[in-house]
Amino acid sequence: MKLIFIYGAPAVGKLTVANEIAKQTDFKVFHNHLSIDAIEPIFEFGTKSFWKLIDLIRVETIAEAARAGQNLIHTFCYAKDEDDEYVVKITKMVEENGGEVCYVLLVCERGELEKRVLAESRKKFNKANNLELLNEILEKYDVFSLAPFRESLRIDNTNLSAGETARKIIEHYKLYERHKTNEDILAIVRGFEDGTISRAEWRHAEHLTVALYYVSHHDLETALTKMRDGIFNLLKSFGVDLAKEMPYHETLTVFWLQTVFDYKNSKNGASFVEICNELVERFNKDYPLKFYSRELLFSDAARKNFVKADL
Repeated sequence: MKLIFIYGAPAVGKLTVANEIAKQTDFKVFHNHLSIDAIEPIFEFGTKSFWKLIDLIRVETIAEAARAGQNLIHTFCYAKDEDDEYVVKITKMVEENGGEVCYVLLVCERGELEKRVLAESRKKFNKANNLELLNEILEKYDVFSLAPFRESLRIDNTNLSAGETARKIIEHYKLYERHKTNEDILAIVRGFEDGTISRAEWRHAEHLTVALYYVSHHDLETALTKMRDGIFNLLKSFGVDLAKEMPYHETLTVFWLQTVFDYKNSKNGASFVEICNELVERFNKDYPLKFYSRELLFSDAARKNFVKADL
């Protein structure tokens, strides 16, 4: 079990990023305000009874997730020194039950925080949603420091989308859902071919999985044709109007098929499931940028036809 402990200032985007990670993995989200919103109608915020129950709910939920092997994302507004005892307790509970804690500190510029705190979505969970309260918290507590107990992944998401931030966390901590059987892989291939896989489920890992299946069962040219045709069919099933937009990218399709083909051939003796899991963990979405400049790779020419690498 892994616990992704995402912390940072109010409005930095902890819950939004956590939800993006959950969309791409088997992790569940246990965010900070679930416990607060459950107890606040009964006990006033900040009272002894309030914090007693908040602590009980959070610690026992996370400990039970560790015991049950359920991967979890916990968001928390960590204040240096003030919350050290809680973070130590959470870490101990997870590790004593065979789990691992992965720390992520999100930061962004003050001006961006002030914009985000006013977002309508923050009213849903009774979060800090005005500049006065934000400034009060930032003046009273140190919510920008790294937790001192373990190494943290620090991400400045001032200019990053929630999806981009989530991908950095997923790749850094290798959070991809691992395939256990050949049937797991076949289910993805079937979903791709019959158009039943959803747009949210059709991610980079699924691209690589289908590509591996095709290069393992067909010659490279046939695999490329099947991949290309399948992507077009899938885009139609997503409701994409191909006359108005063209998400398909020929250069990336050819590049990834060749990369997967070469990697498969280098893994003699490994099982199909092992190769698939290693492939997904080894090659992240930005791998082509080791060989292509952004200008070339994302050009109209590269999208329409295969172009050779320029780096």
